[in-house]
Amino acid sequence: MEMKLEYEKGKSITFDVHDRNFFMGGSPTKKWKTFRSFKRFKSGKSFSELEEHVYGEEGIHLFLDGKLIKAKDISIYIMENRESILNECSYIKGSLLYEQMQTYKIDISVNRLIEEIDDKFLQIELRLQKDFRHISDRIVPNIHPINYQQLLKNHLSISYKENQENLSLDMMDSNQLLDEYCRLLRGEMNRTGKESWLILKNIENFLSKEDIRKMVKEFEKISLETKQLKVFFLSDRSLYLDYVPEDIEKTIILGEIEEQLPPYTELLRSIKLRYPEEYVECQEILLKRLYRVFPYLGTTISNPLLFPKDMVLFKILTELSENSWDCPKMTIEELTPFEKAFLTKKDGS
Repeated sequence: MEMKLEYEKGKSITFDVHDRNFFMGGSPTKKWKTFRSFKRFKSGKSFSELEEHVYGEEGIHLFLDGKLIKAKDISIYIMENRESILNECSYIKGSLLYEQMQTYKIDISVNRLIEEIDDKFLQIELRLQKDFRHISDRIVPNIHPINYQQLLKNHLSISYKENQENLSLDMMDSNQLLDEYCRLLRGEMNRTGKESWLILKNIENFLSKEDIRKMVKEFEKISLETKQLKVFFLSDRSLYLDYVPEDIEKTIILGEIEEQLPPYTELLRSIKLRYPEEYVECQEILLKRLYRVFPYLGTTISNPLLFPKDMVLFKILTELSENSWDCPKMTIEELTPFEKAFLTKKDGS
């Protein structure tokens, strides 16, 4: 399935959509604009005059296989900071927890209990009215029945526990609520049956590596169960996931130009053809190296924070993208003589 997402008036990014999609590359501006478009598209609201200067009078155009998509067609969830997680687990209109609480308004046992409460209210009302007959024949106290929505509005509060202690939501560690987030997401998707997108922006800034891996595995399970979940990672550095060869073609490099990577076998063949000596590292190591390099591709970066051997791959991938190579200053003692010569070789020499 092909997606075309407009990130500015007349400018868009086109790529094949998969169950998980990685937006990397050396242009933080393009990553931000891509994220901004997803987030603004989610709201579904009319565009202000200022926003029209950015996107045009017709707003953001998003196409799937050539079909124009509306915000109401997709459930979009944004995770950009710890508050994004906490908000979905709080009773705010539109949150995952809010939608979960709404399901009980048609629950037979809940409605039966509310009827019992109303019966008690009626008994209280009759008791008060009986007493008021001795006070006035003009004043009659009435107690109104309640429904489920009134019960939530006037009587619901949500408690949060961490280490067996009750905390306010703003004091919670967002990592502690990832399991609940995933369960709420799974429940909402099972109820609605709608295609859902998770837009994850720089989650490495507020979640631990271990929690990211655990959360992503849960997303994979939900995607497998529902066939309706797609995850979009926008990150400035490697997430240290258990990357697999199939992830390569799911990776989009956002640099001076946008480029979706070819399948792993094609990329590996190109690397082997250009490597200064026989390339012998295993698949697992190569994937780790590649995802450390990808965040720097597509723009001129003078001092990338990469291991020396990663720099060899960086040069190869830079040249594959037809960008010029300017060897940065670095310590290259751990490289082989061929790798050193390759890195320090000037273009055309």
